[in-house]
Amino acid sequence: MKLARKAFTTAALALGLGTLVTGCTEGYRVRQAEQAFPPIGQFVTVSGGAKVHYIQAGAGPDVVLIHGAGGNLRDFKFDLFDRLTDRYRVTAFDRPGLGYTDRFPGIATGPFATAGESPEQQATMLREAAQSLGITRPVVVGHSFGGIVAYEWAILGLDTQSDVNAAAVVSFAGVAMPWPDPLGPFYTFNGSAIGGATAVPLIAAFVPDKKVEDVI
Repeated sequence: MKLARKAFTTAALALGLGTLVTGCTEGYRVRQAEQAFPPIGQFVTVSGGAKVHYIQAGAGPDVVLIHGAGGNLRDFKFDLFDRLTDRYRVTAFDRPGLGYTDRFPGIATGPFATAGESPEQQATMLREAAQSLGITRPVVVGHSFGGIVAYEWAILGLDTQSDVNAAAVVSFAGVAMPWPDPLGPFYTFNGSAIGGATAVPLIAAFVPDKKVEDVI
């Protein structure tokens, strides 16, 4: 019995120490990333006090750019954004919960939370931001997962009279239908409550920068 208690105590101490080290390392790397890649745009506040990060430049008809999964508005600054600003007023948003845009109001954010913003919630939040920015009849461009958000943006306008209703939708390999195959064990586990509370912080804390660069 004493041996079992000792083993349990040792395991608990090791788990606590590991959690502390992981949390501190993760926080340090987050701060490093934010210092290296600060916001490059401005912020607009929507319902619930959430802030939406965006960049905007150019003149002409409005074009809205919505990035894909795991990305942010910097994806478009590699090349596309600046190619369009001589003909259009171009606005790129960070999607809710990504880049420097806040989560959709009311979404749970605890360590064991598994809910993500639906395409409808994302489109609703971005449409409100667009309304505040005076965007009218935009061509809404969605890349990858941003494609379903762009489609939802258009669908929300079918029964609503609004200046921000899409004039057109452009899809860059946009996700629009249910995914045909299982996502695989990596995504399944990371999307679970246990995986989100363990694997995601460990990846954020300890995966080498070189590995991240290779994947990107």
